[in-house]
Amino acid sequence: MRRLLTMALLAAIAATLTVNIAYSEPPKPSEAQFKWQFDFRYDPPRPIQVTLPGETTKRTFWYVIFTVTNRTGQDRAYVPAFELYTNTGQLMPAGRNTPTFVFNKIKELHNLPLLVTMTSLTDKTLLQGEDNARHSVAIWQDIDPAAGAFDIFVGGLSGETAVVKLPQPVKVMQYDPRGQAKEIMTDQLLLTKQLQLTYTLPGEASARIYNPAVFASKQWVMR
Repeated sequence: MRRLLTMALLAAIAATLTVNIAYSEPPKPSEAQFKWQFDFRYDPPRPIQVTLPGETTKRTFWYVIFTVTNRTGQDRAYVPAFELYTNTGQLMPAGRNTPTFVFNKIKELHNLPLLVTMTSLTDKTLLQGEDNARHSVAIWQDIDPAAGAFDIFVGGLSGETAVVKLPQPVKVMQYDPRGQAKEIMTDQLLLTKQLQLTYTLPGEASARIYNPAVFASKQWVMR
């Protein structure tokens, strides 16, 4: 697990930076919660096969339906962030190259009229209380056929952060909320508290649509 955390940190530290540095061990979240944190409920990841408009061959996508509730005592901005990281090194932010058509199919399949896209939640204020909970879905393209396990990192749920000082300044690519990249120099990285969900993939890749991913572990990490 330590090796996997280190690889994930190197691949996509802080969810907004791409850095080519050696790093040994990320900081750990505080054992006593001292920052705000949203309530987060989620369904297990599932695959779905759809035929996109204009195509004749079915494609496979993976998705996680989730609910976020604000019980922090204050209305707060919510920026959902989901990344899927396989044990073969594949890193996929949720929503990348996932047409709205797929979202609509998931919404119809589960008969969830209150389900909204993650894009519609970004930078919006999450009001307090159960009545203001938001229901959405994280969607990814198909997982690497060679992968035997994957992690889902969920950000935007906590106000806890940590700063990692680098031994020397490095060039990094920084992304704004619209996905626009800009190269900057920095000598420190900002990590945020994220939920790590680990699953294994049983059987052959061709049978994944029938064999659900198997839950392995759940923990909070700084990333």
